Amino acid sequence: MIRRPLLLLAFLILAGCVSIPPENQIRYSTYQVTGSSIPELVKNMQRKGPSGGNRSHNIAVTRFRLSQNIQTQSRSGRCSIGSASFGFSARIVLPRWEDRSGAGAATIAWWKNLAAYARVHEQQHITIMRRELAKIRRDVLAIPSLDSCSALRSRAKVVTRRGLVRMRQAHLRYDANERGRVKRMFAAAR
Repeated sequence: MIRRPLLLLAFLILAGCVSIPPENQIRYSTYQVTGSSIPELVKNMQRKGPSGGNRSHNIAVTRFRLSQNIQTQSRSGRCSIGSASFGFSARIVLPRWEDRSGAGAATIAWWKNLAAYARVHEQQHITIMRRELAKIRRDVLAIPSLDSCSALRSRAKVVTRRGLVRMRQAHLRYDANERGRVKRMFAAAR
């Protein structure tokens, strides 16, 4: 049985504002898995998979780089948010098993199920990211005008940080909810 969490979200968050957020770019990469049995594949993924935050290796991972652009405008002695945009680029790392010679039909079927699940799981992290960034944008745009643009920018930072915490929690909740499914996949393979 695998004791370490298999799927972990890694965030790489840029500090500060960037002039123009990138379009939400998603890139895929793979790592090679070898073996001819399920236990060999599992052991290989544990050794070669993308590293997680807890010194373990994961089956798959999505890494994000966030950007933001919040513009303020001053009118009649008041400062308000003129525009706010948030973007990200993501890299999804998935396992790839090419040499299936010597593997039985049950092992190949198990692999296909696992590989499909890993892709869908990581794409769900992209969906969560889009949803939560839209909420952060909405919350920033809803900040009422203030007397000072400096105070408004500070308030926007607080609202953004709060949204990023909420987003991280959403990703962690999703992974926690899915952990049982992953354990069942590995248990069924024994």
